[in-house]
Amino acid sequence: MKNSLYYSVLRYRPSYLLKEQINIGLLFVLPETEEVIFLFPNKLARITQFYAAADLPLLRKYLYALKSKSKKAIGSVEIFDNFIPKDASSLYFSEPKSGTFSNTEAAINYYKQLYFAPYEDIEIGRKDDAYLKKTFDAKLEAISPYKKLLFKRNVKVKNAVASTKFEFAWQNGQTNFVKTIGLDLSNTSNIQKKAFRWYGELSTLNETFTDANIDILVSRPSKKDLFKSYDDALKLLDTMKVSHRIKEENDFDAYIRYATETVITLPKLDFI
Repeated sequence: MKNSLYYSVLRYRPSYLLKEQINIGLLFVLPETEEVIFLFPNKLARITQFYAAADLPLLRKYLYALKSKSKKAIGSVEIFDNFIPKDASSLYFSEPKSGTFSNTEAAINYYKQLYFAPYEDIEIGRKDDAYLKKTFDAKLEAISPYKKLLFKRNVKVKNAVASTKFEFAWQNGQTNFVKTIGLDLSNTSNIQKKAFRWYGELSTLNETFTDANIDILVSRPSKKDLFKSYDDALKLLDTMKVSHRIKEENDFDAYIRYATETVITLPKLDFI
């Protein structure tokens, strides 16, 4: 016997103007049994590879609230119109799609695998943005605990739409902003998306950064077959017109030693 199934994809869009988004959940409606099923990935670490400032605890709160709501809901197609909490402005559902299936459980598992497999592909120990930030911080501490205090953390710079967050900022005659971009990702597509994402955002700072510089710290993929994609990503980032330097992992020690030797007190900046 064939059963009807409607589903919609929950998407996370941190900036409406930038129109960047990532799939974060699935809502299913089964009219015959009046069931409503909401699913989301067990691991959310993949989100921070694209949006480093994503508030994962808040996102989990919304996702669990939606899951709880689905268990109490009665299945009908109208549910897609008012399922999201009003204060969750960065979340929205795609237009619902429908189909008929002889095995509903198999169909749901198919869509779950289709949309959530990239989340499960995140491996423990990957050198992501957080790893690069911790590495930079640890090396500063090791070289000069005193000079470490001259490096300002979590600095936001106004861009064309809102603001760009940098992990560190320091001064040595010019202002240097440190951006960590972990490219130790699982496939070519993810490397490409992340490179284009940061190329676009950092490029908007060109007019603001007349007397400033961006130091981009990157990590190489663990998989050798992704080295070419990584090299292509660096070439793309290097074409930005905004003043910048790209530092790979084998450059970190020399870069941080130079920074600690030349750093001075960071002045007040009007574009932060």
